[in-house]
Amino acid sequence: MLISDVGSSTANSYISIADADVFFSQSVGNTAWPTSEPQKEAALVEATRILDSQFDWIGQIANQAQALRWPRLDAYDMDGRMIASTAIPKLIKEATCNLAYFLIQNGGLNQTQSDLKGLKLGPIDLKFNEGQSVIGVPKYIVKSLQSLGQYQGYVEGSVYSVNAIRS
Repeated sequence: MLISDVGSSTANSYISIADADVFFSQSVGNTAWPTSEPQKEAALVEATRILDSQFDWIGQIANQAQALRWPRLDAYDMDGRMIASTAIPKLIKEATCNLAYFLIQNGGLNQTQSDLKGLKLGPIDLKFNEGQSVIGVPKYIVKSLQSLGQYQGYVEGSVYSVNAIRS
């Protein structure tokens, strides 16, 4: 059961299904938001879990008994306005919706893709690892939340070094 009561000890989502439905009804291009309540609920709960586990939020939690990491004390928005310690910022709610939609569209954060394992050009050998890999929270969501916390997870499109071994 989705519980979006701000500061509740049983909360498991930053936004209710009704509020998410309003968000998507006012958004362009989000036509795949499901009609199934259980699917919406699961996506919103999972998006909330991911955001709370992948971001180092500003400020401190408002209440030791709250289940989620927002609301917070000593938190300010990008314009320097204090965020009420009894509220979930609009950016957090929108990011929860956008990530929930992304999870539904992509079957989660894990996707099958090939990762470069090596490269062969003449004596250089090119190889790929194939299978499931974590792509991370989409960049546009990370960017939208940068004023509220620092992302600690994998960023889609990140470049990693590959060792080229001469054979």
